[in-house]
Amino acid sequence: MQRIFVWLAILFVILPGVTARAAVDSTDLLIKALIEKQILTAEEAAAIQAEIAAARRDEEVARKSNPVSVRQPVKFSGYTQIRYLDAQGGSLDARRVRLTLSGDSSPDVDFKVQLELAGSKKAVTDNTFNTASFGKPVLLDAVLGVKLPENHRLAVGQFKVPFSLENLTSSTNLDTINRSQVTEGLAPGRDIGAQGRDAGIQLSGARPVGPARVEYAVGIFNGAGINTSDNNNHKDLAARVVIKPAFLAGVAFGLAHYAGAAGAGEAAHNRTGAELLYLAGPWKLQGEYIRGKDGVIRKQGWYVLAVRTLTPTLRAVARYDRIDPNHTVNTDAVSSLTGGITWLLSKDGLTRVQFNYIVNHEQGDQVENNQVLAQFQAGF
Repeated sequence: MQRIFVWLAILFVILPGVTARAAVDSTDLLIKALIEKQILTAEEAAAIQAEIAAARRDEEVARKSNPVSVRQPVKFSGYTQIRYLDAQGGSLDARRVRLTLSGDSSPDVDFKVQLELAGSKKAVTDNTFNTASFGKPVLLDAVLGVKLPENHRLAVGQFKVPFSLENLTSSTNLDTINRSQVTEGLAPGRDIGAQGRDAGIQLSGARPVGPARVEYAVGIFNGAGINTSDNNNHKDLAARVVIKPAFLAGVAFGLAHYAGAAGAGEAAHNRTGAELLYLAGPWKLQGEYIRGKDGVIRKQGWYVLAVRTLTPTLRAVARYDRIDPNHTVNTDAVSSLTGGITWLLSKDGLTRVQFNYIVNHEQGDQVENNQVLAQFQAGF
């Protein structure tokens, strides 16, 4: 009983003393007093002091090796894409270099922050760049999510607009090196050089409805792109619904609509899209149609994609897409045929090599702009 009392007394002094030291070490004074009262022998006291010294050394090492602490675990991930483009002369660039922090700040609240260190490189159809962050590191995602009952979720911040399957697919999982010109030119957020993203609030969820699973997302957005304030008094509305019938295995089809207003003049910026995905054995078939209106200009485009898994690590891909940026003009439509191979170098697919060849055909004057692309991607 006396021994237990001794250790409790020492621990009572040690625990606060380890993190906040007094000018005179109170632990040493306590041990000295216990020796004088013959509760501890000199040998026992020396052994205890040695254990205390070892514990303090271990704590100091841990403190120096982990200077930053967090209350909840944080997931750190990222990837790099190095691309070679051979079109009227070869060019090698770091296309994407992204770092992501994500985690749960509480059981019901999650967060995600994603940075693009390679900078924005999105060019719009007139070959100009409409983002002040061109060539500079940019903040892509900064979103807080609140988990609601019955598998619903509320998100607020900056994130992808819920429109277009290809737009919402991560760049790490694309079957081709580039997204289709339809998605790049017409999907909200990509058509203004904001990489498919905007600032807003979104409600999403999934639930069974009859013999099908229905996934939905509806949100209100500024409509001005990333890292910028709204430039008018109009809030843009985006909604997407995807239906996966139980009686059609591997099939998912969806509809999306975006009602917006662009610029100080609040010109119409509307989009409507339809999508279809079919997975069957080694095959993947995917297609989308998007039509839109910018002011008085009507535009439309579509693509079809086929992917064939050849081996567990090798896939062949083919895609045809066509965009008509002004439906009233008969010389501005462009169609593209893409063929390629994807070689997976890791089980999760984050490390891969892709080769694509793109044949472009202009409705008006023909341009020598076919492309050979190669891309190496590594992620963690």
